[in-house]
Amino acid sequence: MKNSIVKIYFKSSFIMAIVVAFNSIKGGVGKSTLAAQTAVYLARLGRVAVMDCDPQQNLNRWAMRRAEAGEIFQQKI
Repeated sequence: MKNSIVKIYFKSSFIMAIVVAFNSIKGGVGKSTLAAQTAVYLARLGRVAVMDCDPQQNLNRWAMRRAEAGEIFQQKI
């Protein structure tokens, strides 16, 4: 699946967003680790939103630990 550009309309203007998905049927291949490290890198460049759709919620637990350490701001939607 290619990266896609998403237009979010807000007050007669729009914000371009790049959507990146790390997915695989196989477990234990590093999807959550890759997503977390990519999010940290991109957060240094601007705003980043991360969605954890994994039932194990490993990425969510990682984000909560970093938020407790004062390293990131977490907002649940």
